[in-house]
Amino acid sequence: MDYVRRRGKIYHVVVPVPADLQALIGKRQIWRSLRTKCYTEAKSAARKLLLTVDVLFQRVRDSMDGKLIDSMVAQYGLSTITAQDKARLGVKVSDDPDYNDFMLNRAECLRLGDPETVGAAMAKVADMLQREEAKGRHLTFGPEAADIMLAHYNELGLVGGPDEVTADEVTEVVAAFATAERHLFKVESERMQGITEDDSAYQHRLLGRWRANLPVRKDLGLPLEELFRLYGEDWAKRGYAPARLKRKAAELKYLERVFAECFGSVPKVKEVTPETALELREYLQHEFTDDMELTNKTVNLRLEVISAVFNFGKGHKSKFVSENPFKGLNLPEGVKSDRSRIFEPSELQAYLVMLADLHNPDLPGMTWLPLIMMFSGMRCNEVAQLFVDDVQVKDGIDFFQITGNSERNQHVKSAESVRNVPIHAALIELGLKDYVSHMKGLGHTQLFPNFKYRPAYGLYYDNNLSTRFNEPVNLISDDPKLRLYSLRANFRCSVEEALLAPILAAHDRGEFAGGSYHPYFDLALNNVMGHKVKGNTGDTVYRKRQLSIMNGVLQMAAYRVDFSRLKAVLTGLPCTV
Repeated sequence: MDYVRRRGKIYHVVVPVPADLQALIGKRQIWRSLRTKCYTEAKSAARKLLLTVDVLFQRVRDSMDGKLIDSMVAQYGLSTITAQDKARLGVKVSDDPDYNDFMLNRAECLRLGDPETVGAAMAKVADMLQREEAKGRHLTFGPEAADIMLAHYNELGLVGGPDEVTADEVTEVVAAFATAERHLFKVESERMQGITEDDSAYQHRLLGRWRANLPVRKDLGLPLEELFRLYGEDWAKRGYAPARLKRKAAELKYLERVFAECFGSVPKVKEVTPETALELREYLQHEFTDDMELTNKTVNLRLEVISAVFNFGKGHKSKFVSENPFKGLNLPEGVKSDRSRIFEPSELQAYLVMLADLHNPDLPGMTWLPLIMMFSGMRCNEVAQLFVDDVQVKDGIDFFQITGNSERNQHVKSAESVRNVPIHAALIELGLKDYVSHMKGLGHTQLFPNFKYRPAYGLYYDNNLSTRFNEPVNLISDDPKLRLYSLRANFRCSVEEALLAPILAAHDRGEFAGGSYHPYFDLALNNVMGHKVKGNTGDTVYRKRQLSIMNGVLQMAAYRVDFSRLKAVLTGLPCTV
């Protein structure tokens, strides 16, 4: 049957309502404009809409009307929380100017009053359903949110237009949104205090229920770890020597870890798209291995193994994957690609403000870890696994001791990673030494007790922490090359700029025609960051003064940003800004 009809010059789709649903829906036919004068385009659009209407009929048959409203509330609640996190920091929420103003106005309203009180007032006005009685636009979030979501679901074909939705249905929807507003403002009152979902049982239950009420997502396929395991078993059947089988198993485990650290968790196979494959390649090349001289050839060897795993999944009788996103992804040899970029000063300032806003005294590591990375270039796990006695003093220089200790589950990436890293004066000014003394006084052995050792990863800094640390970064920028790990690059660039500044200034004055800074400086910077150093490092003078030279180089790191708000929350002193 052809469901496309033309009214005037515009094509519409006409869907007959099944006899068993006509009384419930109140219609024999559903008409929807396809907004086109072209019959071919209309046919294509009609097919998509018919699938949506079939879902609607199924929902009605299964008495899922309430679930449809729950779905709208869940989608609204989760998107609002994300938008609130952005708006609270003054970050652009949406390209839609009306919605952007709506959320910024909401954030301003919260800043002016107690969230619990404001939330109750808004919900009460929403229940009244009388916009003209509201004193100001900011008190009409409930009805406005209901209108927004009804219009959105109308576009999807899940609900009728304004003339097809009854007053009782509107009342039911807005009542559901009024309840959601009460929940949202309780969540916001907690988040303004730095309490996140991981710290609040209330948020954990609410957001978990909302996520469960979202429309069913498509099948994401087999867990990637399982595909790696099946590939390893298949590879083992080829009769290779035990030593080679052991190396292959370690290689596959290594690649699982790459996925986990890149994406925050090991994804499922159908989640890995060509775009995510490119992101993994960038991460593998520039961040995970942490080798400043990593060659494209080395990256390609890793990519070839991953590609082989996906080819195995594609050729398997169960057809775990339909396409191999890593096919043709190899890098040209001898050509270096751009590294993950650093924070620009404005982005870094916004990030520091966010750290201050989200600071939770019960989770101090969430604030201190990125700060230590900024002023030392240390790796995430090197900071996360610090113990109180790893903060030491020698010759008047405060430093972090980075070492491997199997009894305390402390691991280093390479031999060069075992080192002493001086503590920057800015960290001391922000109260780090006072924090260390406080933790020692409380009897803690671990510097950041909230970072737990994860045997599955062999790290204190696991996939869950990676996701939590990168969430604030995602609110700053949508650029996938900007991550928490970018702070290490910021540190190196800051020091290098300081080292080169006198040389460049002399060159600009015409007093210097060439040359470079002392090789000790470059050697010291690589030692600070735990990088492999090429050439002879056995100079007696350098080894005797190594910590002092490293301290001199490290203290050159400086940023054109304001730390006053962070200092206020970390030291308990009032903020003068």
